[in-house]
Amino acid sequence: RLLDTLAMVGTFILYAGWFNHFYKPAGMGPALAWLGAFYVVSLFLPFLYHLVRQKEIPLERFLMAIANATFAASFTWHMLRTDYLFSMGFVALAMAAAYLALGAAIRRRLPNDPRALFGTIAMTVTFLTLAIPMQLHAHGILLAWVAEAPVLCFLAYRFRYFPVRVLAAAILILG
Repeated sequence: RLLDTLAMVGTFILYAGWFNHFYKPAGMGPALAWLGAFYVVSLFLPFLYHLVRQKEIPLERFLMAIANATFAASFTWHMLRTDYLFSMGFVALAMAAAYLALGAAIRRRLPNDPRALFGTIAMTVTFLTLAIPMQLHAHGILLAWVAEAPVLCFLAYRFRYFPVRVLAAAILILG
């Protein structure tokens, strides 16, 4: 576990150091591609052992996932915010899809680990909700959030999952 954490932190430090010294907007494509590769590896690798062995996922793995998402989203935002902000919404949707895929794997392999499932659902909903204001404007944001909340409520009641009910209520209040 310590090696996974050190590898992730080391990757963050190396990428941030390279970015601060060498990044130029003309090289945005390769910079985003490497950031995406680091994100995917740091997303799935910490969970792989637990999924293969069907062992409960500890909280520290989700803290790593949150750190990974924060790092990737922050650098992506920095690169896209001035000229390509609209693209950032698609990045947030891709990150939501990655957490949805991880959640599906956790649901199949670890059906008795509701905390892990909630963690992936929370990350999926977070990035889905963040994508909305990046893609839409003014009234579109309100309408999308108000449309998202009942869908989440339906899913929460359908699968009898209280934490998603809370997330759905929060999004409805936000809308």
